[in-house]
Amino acid sequence: MNKRLNRGAFLISFFTGLASFFKKYTKDEQPFETLVGVFVLLLAFFFLGWTLSKADVQTVKGYDVHAVFSSAGDLHVGADVVLKGVKIGSVKDIRLNRSDYRVDITLSLDEDLRLPKDSIVEISTYGLMGDKYVRIKLGKLTEYLSDGDSITAKDFKSLEDLIGQVLFSGAE
Repeated sequence: MNKRLNRGAFLISFFTGLASFFKKYTKDEQPFETLVGVFVLLLAFFFLGWTLSKADVQTVKGYDVHAVFSSAGDLHVGADVVLKGVKIGSVKDIRLNRSDYRVDITLSLDEDLRLPKDSIVEISTYGLMGDKYVRIKLGKLTEYLSDGDSITAKDFKSLEDLIGQVLFSGAE
C-alpha cells in the first residue's frame, strides 16, 4: 500500500510541476490544453509500449532451413512458421532467385524442435483475408532436418488464383 501512495504522490507532483511549467512557458496562456495534449501523448506511448511487449514479433533463434516457392504470395519477413497451430519459428529472409525467378525463403526454426526431412511447408492465410504464414506438415522419416537443409515446398495459390481457375476452367 505504501508503494501505491508513493507512486500516486509522484504522479500528482509530476503533473503539478508539468502544469506549472506549461503555465509559465506557454505563450498562448492555455496551459490546461497543452497539459491535456502531453497527457494524451504519454498515454499513447504507454499503450504502444504495452502492445509491443505483448506482441510476439521477435524472430525465433534456432536453425535455418530453406524452401523454394514459385511465389511468396504476400508473405513477409517475420511471418510465423506454424506446426499444428503452434508458432515454432519465423520467416528470416525472402529473396528472388534471378536465375529461375523462383522465391527462396529462409525459415528460422526453434532449435529444440526436430522435424523429419520429408516434412512439407506451404504458405497459408490466417482466415480468408488475413496475414500469410508458413505451415509445416510433418513427414514420417526418422532422419531430421539440420541447419542449412532444404525442405520441400508446396506452391502457394492465392484466392485470386483459385477464383481464376474456377472461372476459366468452366469456359472450356
